Amino acid sequence: MALGSESGFGLIEALIAATLLAIGLLAVAGLSLSVASQSRLADYQTGQSLAAQQVLEKVQQEGFADAASGKDTVKIGGFDYEVTRTVTAPATGVKEVLVQVGGRGILGPHEARTRLYSIRDLPAP
Repeated sequence: MALGSESGFGLIEALIAATLLAIGLLAVAGLSLSVASQSRLADYQTGQSLAAQQVLEKVQQEGFADAASGKDTVKIGGFDYEVTRTVTAPATGVKEVLVQVGGRGILGPHEARTRLYSIRDLPAP
């Protein structure tokens, strides 16, 4: 039998194939972990936005006269979000409400703003 006329896989080829397969599987596993982490982060950010929206809607329902600074705890999707309301009066008949929802980890706080106007202080049309 002449040298180089053998067919089939040798030990070296099998080791190279197994190594490439292992590298590919590790890459897929790392990608899966990254996707799961980003999904949790997106869920938390959505919760922050919903918590801010709930507090802003509550302030708007209470009305201009009752708008005051304070703290709330909003529970959404199994998480408790600490929400701080800061009410300022930049002009007569105007109250600006800043809502900050606390962040965790690498995620910073989420902010939302609205303005409330006193109907009696609005100019006549």
